[in-house]
Amino acid sequence: MDEYIIFDTETTTDETQRLTFGCFRYVVRYRGSFHTLAEGLIYADDLPTRDPDAYRTLFRYCAGHSADVDMRFLGPREPDWRLHLISRKQFVERWMWDIGYKRNAIIAGFNLPFDFSRIALSVTDARPPFTDGFSFQLWDYTLRPNLRIKHLDSKKSFIGWTYTTIADTPNTRGRFIDLRTATFALTNVPHTLDSAADVFGCSRKTHPDTHGVITSDYVDYCRNDVNVTTELLARVTEEYERHPIPIPLHRVFSPATLSKGYYRSMGLVPPLEKYGIDDSTYGRVMSAFYGARTECRIRGARVPVTLVDFTSMYPTVNALMGMWDLLKARDVNIVEATDSIRELIDTHHLDDYFTNRNLWHQFVGIARIRPDGDVLPVRAQYGDGSTYNIGVNHLTYDGDLWYAIPDLVASKLLTGRTPNILEAIRFVPVGQQDELKKVALRGDTVIDPMGSDFFKWVIEQRARVRDTKPALAEFLKVLANSGSYGVFAEMVRDDALTETTVEMFSAPDTPWRARVRHPERPGQYAWPPVAASITAAARLMLAMLEKCVLDAGGSWVFCDTDSMAICRRTDDDPEFPALTDARIDDIIERFDTLSPYDRSLIPHVLKKEYVGYCYAISSKRYALFDENGKVEKYSEHGLGHLKGPHAEWKRDIWSHVIGTYEGSSEWLDTPALSQWSVSTPRLYRTLNVWNQGKNYPDQIKPFNFVSAVYMRPQHKPRLRQGIRGIQLITGYLGGTSPLNAEWINKYDPNGPRYTITGGNIEDDMWGNAPDVVKVVTYREVLADYSIHPEAKFADAHGEPCGPYTRGRLYRLHVRLGGIDFIGKESNKVDDVQAGLIDAADLQMIATPGDIKWDQMRDAIFLVLSRYTTTENARLAGISRTEYHRLQSGKTRPHPQTRNALVTMAVHIACEDLKRSPRLVKDPRTVLAEWKYTCGNAATNAK
Repeated sequence: MDEYIIFDTETTTDETQRLTFGCFRYVVRYRGSFHTLAEGLIYADDLPTRDPDAYRTLFRYCAGHSADVDMRFLGPREPDWRLHLISRKQFVERWMWDIGYKRNAIIAGFNLPFDFSRIALSVTDARPPFTDGFSFQLWDYTLRPNLRIKHLDSKKSFIGWTYTTIADTPNTRGRFIDLRTATFALTNVPHTLDSAADVFGCSRKTHPDTHGVITSDYVDYCRNDVNVTTELLARVTEEYERHPIPIPLHRVFSPATLSKGYYRSMGLVPPLEKYGIDDSTYGRVMSAFYGARTECRIRGARVPVTLVDFTSMYPTVNALMGMWDLLKARDVNIVEATDSIRELIDTHHLDDYFTNRNLWHQFVGIARIRPDGDVLPVRAQYGDGSTYNIGVNHLTYDGDLWYAIPDLVASKLLTGRTPNILEAIRFVPVGQQDELKKVALRGDTVIDPMGSDFFKWVIEQRARVRDTKPALAEFLKVLANSGSYGVFAEMVRDDALTETTVEMFSAPDTPWRARVRHPERPGQYAWPPVAASITAAARLMLAMLEKCVLDAGGSWVFCDTDSMAICRRTDDDPEFPALTDARIDDIIERFDTLSPYDRSLIPHVLKKEYVGYCYAISSKRYALFDENGKVEKYSEHGLGHLKGPHAEWKRDIWSHVIGTYEGSSEWLDTPALSQWSVSTPRLYRTLNVWNQGKNYPDQIKPFNFVSAVYMRPQHKPRLRQGIRGIQLITGYLGGTSPLNAEWINKYDPNGPRYTITGGNIEDDMWGNAPDVVKVVTYREVLADYSIHPEAKFADAHGEPCGPYTRGRLYRLHVRLGGIDFIGKESNKVDDVQAGLIDAADLQMIATPGDIKWDQMRDAIFLVLSRYTTTENARLAGISRTEYHRLQSGKTRPHPQTRNALVTMAVHIACEDLKRSPRLVKDPRTVLAEWKYTCGNAATNAK
C-alpha cells in the first residue's frame, strides 16, 4: 500500500508571496485504487497574531465542514471525517516528517518547488549533486535532513532529502511527484493544472474572484485545487502504468525518459556501451553536428503561400537511412569510404535520391573536406549578435572541416559541384545484438524490435489507431518525437560552479585539455553518428524541396526544420516567382516516392499544412493569415521572454506588423515586462537588498516570481563605479502597476532604488530625476521586432541583411578565419534573452593558442611577406632560421613570439583595410578579411 501526501499553498499577493494557508490530503493506494483518508487546512505559524480575522475564518470553516474522505474504505487504515486545522509546524512534523520522510510516502503536488519554499523556515545553497540548487530547512531540529531542490527548467526540478546522522533514522532521497513534470513527460506539452485536468479528464479548477484574502470561497478554491491534483495524480499514475517501463513515476522527468525506458524494456544496449569507437572519432562526428535549418528568404512582404511540411521528419529520415539496424546491431564497423562517397555524390543527381532509396543507407557517416564555396551549415556570430546561429551558406576555408554526408549531398544539389572530399568514413551495422524483447506500447499494441523498424512502425501504428484509440495515438506521437532524435543527441550539463579540467576531442586530430565551468556528458542513449546524421538528413530533405521549387521556377518565404512556405500563384501579378497549385501538388507527389510508410496509412510524406498568406521578418519570425488579414498561426520566437499585458498580445503584435490590427493600442505604451522564477541561488542572492535583516517569511523567497524591465543604452542611468551592467528587477507585482513599484539593478543590488516610466522624461535624467529610468514599452518591442534583420543572409547587392532590407534574400559567402569550440548548442539561450544570465556565461571552450596559430599561420606570413625575412625576424626577436621553421609549420612559436608575429600582421592588415587595430577583437577575422580583399593582389604582385 503506497501512501501519498498531496498539498497546495496559498500566499499573499505582494512581492514576498508569503504563506497564508494551504490544504493537504493523506491518500493511500490500496488494491490499485486511490482513497483519501484525511484532509486538513494548514495555516502560517504567525497567522493567529498577524491576521486574527483570517485565522478565525479558517477555524469557523473547519468547524462547519467535514473532510472529503472515502468513508466506505475498508482497508488497513481508517478514514478521518474531521477537517483538521493545523499550523505549518504541525504539518511538517506530523505529515512531512512522520509520514513523508520516515515512512517514505510519496509527496505530490503541482509545482512542488514553489509550495515547498512556502513551508520552509530558511534556505541555503545546496551541495553536490544538487549544486546550483537550494537546500530548505523545514523543521526546527537542525539534525534532521533538509530538502534540496535543483531547478532544471520551467517544467522540471530534481527534489530530494539530504542525509541525516540521527540514530535509527533511515537515509532516503525520498519520493516526490511534481505533476507539472509528470504531465509534461506523458504529453510533451507544458501544462497548467487547469489544462492538465482537461487533458486527463479530471474535475476542473475553480477560479476565485480575488487572491490573497482568506474567505470561505477562497478556502473552497484551495480545497478544490488539491482535489483536482489528487484526481490528476490517480489519472497520471494509471496512464503511466500502462507503459511497461522499469522506472518509477517519481523518477520520470521528460518524454525522453519514456523513450529511454522503452529502449531499456526492449533490451536495447546503449550504443556508447556496446560499440568500441574511440573518443577522437566521436569528437570529429560532434564537430559535424548542427541543429535544424531555419531561414527567412523573402522578408518584409505580404506573400500568398502554401505551407508544406514533412510527415514526422526525424522518424522518416531514420527509416530511410536504416537507423534502427544501426542501433540494434551487435557492433558497428567504421568503413573507409572516401572513393565511394566521392563517386556517390559526383555521379548521382536529384532524381536518383527520389527513385533509389537504397542510396540513403550510405549517408550515415562523415567526411573531411576543404570548403571552397560549397553550401554548408555554418555556425557563427552573424551580424552583431552575441550568440551563435546556423546559416546554410557558401563556405570557404583554408583548413579542413568535417561534415555529415547528407550535408555534402545537399551542397552538390544546390551548387552543382561536388565538395573537395579528402577523407570519408561510414558507420556500418554488423549483425544484431542478443535477442530484443517484444514490448506492448502503452500496454496496448505490441512491437517486435527484431522484425520491425521501430521508427517506421510507430508512425504507421499511430495512423492506424488515430480514430479508434486517440489516447494511444497521442502517446505514439510523443514517443515518435522524443525517441527518434532527442535521446541520441542528449548531453547532460553539469552546473557545478567550479571549473574542471577535461580532455577535449573535436575536429583537430590531437586532443587537448581545457578548463570548463560546465562539463557535459552524453545521455544514456546518446550516440553522435546517429544524432549528426539525423539533422543532416533533415537538411537534405529541405535542400531537395528547395531544389524542386527553384527548378520549377518558384521561390519560398521561409523554412523551419521540417516545413517550407512556397510562394503560391494567385490571380494577381506575383511580386516574387510563384508556383501554381498544380505545380506544388506535383512536388508533393514527387516526394511520395521517398515515403517509407504504407501509403494507405500515410498518403504523403510531404503534405499541405496551410494555404493563405505569409509575412516573415527573420528565421522563426513569421505569421500566417487569411486574405482578410486574420492571423491564424504565428511565431513566438523573440517574444517568449515577455509576459505581455493580455492573453492575445502576441497575436496582436503580429496584426500590427502586417497592418490589420483594429483594437485599442493603449497597451503598447505600457512597460514591457518579463516575469521569471527565482530559480537559482545566484539570482536569489541579488535580492539580498530586500531580504537582509528580515525573517524568512518576510523575504522574497526561492521560486517567487520576479518582474524585470528593459532599457535602451541611451536611457541607462549612470552606474556606480565598478558596476558594468544593468537589469532592473522588482518582486512579484500582482495587481501593482510597474510604474508604482521600486526597482533595483540586478547587478548592483545594494545600489540606488529606481522608479520607471514608459514615456519621456522632461527633466534632465542625470540631474533632476536621476532615479527615474525610461524603460522599453511594448510599442518599442513592436518596432524592434518588426525590423529584426535576417543577418545570416544577404540582400540583392550581396550585403548582409539589414533592419530595413525588403524582398528576396540570398546566401552569404562566409570565409572562415578560424574555429572556436562551444559546448551544448543552445545552452540557456532563452535565459540570455530574458536577461537572467549573460551571454558570456554560455558554454564556451577556450581555443588553445596552438590551434589558433595553426588557423592563422598562412595568413600571418602572407601579410608579413610585404617585408623581408630578416626584418620580420628581427622585429619578432627570433633568428632567420626559426622564422623559416615557423613559416613552414615545422615548429610552433613560443607564446611571446606568437603574440609578436600576430601583432605585426594585424597592424599591417588594419593599415591596408583602413581600420584601427584597437577595434580588432579576434585577429583571425581581420586576417581572413585581409586575405580575401588584399591577399590575392599581394600574392600576384610578389
